[in-house]
Amino acid sequence: QQHVALAIDGLMQPGRMKFLAKQFAERLYLFIGMQETRSKNEGSAMAGDYIRIVGGATKKSQLGCELWLSTAIPYTKTDNVERMFQMRHVTVLDSSPRHLVVLIKAPFFRLRVVVAHGPHSGSDPVLVAKWWSDLKSLMYRFEVPGVETLMLADANAKVGSLESPNVGGLDAQDECHAGQCFHSLLHDLKMFLPATYEDLHVGPSPTWCAYNGNQHRIDYVALP
Repeated sequence: QQHVALAIDGLMQPGRMKFLAKQFAERLYLFIGMQETRSKNEGSAMAGDYIRIVGGATKKSQLGCELWLSTAIPYTKTDNVERMFQMRHVTVLDSSPRHLVVLIKAPFFRLRVVVAHGPHSGSDPVLVAKWWSDLKSLMYRFEVPGVETLMLADANAKVGSLESPNVGGLDAQDECHAGQCFHSLLHDLKMFLPATYEDLHVGPSPTWCAYNGNQHRIDYVALP
């Protein structure tokens, strides 16, 4: 089972959702956090074997976060019974075009999932700092006692040059302003980025490739 943060640049093209659902199932992805889906229809729906929780885009069909949950891949097995997610297990706690907070309450399973999309690197630094501060406040506001948090983020943030219990030094990048804000959130919420640790990460580190071929790591899974 794997958890993925994915900037998708629109889901409304014909056949794209079916194609993605097939790929996700083949790779045994249990949770997928998506950003820039551009879907204005908030709510829930199915895409193949996946529940789609849609946070909604702007009125101009920009941004938009979604969480996909597999209904075919077991999240656990108890008494020789494989347990799968169902629509009734999911509650949306809060959403905007840049974030989605979901509570999953299923038999033998409790988890809060935050899908987030940070401002791009060219944004006003003051606005970047405020967005991250607001997200941290929101995550405190929607804390659920006894329930851990999984974050799936297109953070638009570079980290690694300043190591801590929250961020390791694997394939370190110079910590940018957004990275400092993200790092602060991770510290305060006691979360860490497994992709920054050599003993945890498998595969290449870059998650985004610019038009000029430059590659960067700006998307992350954060764990408690």
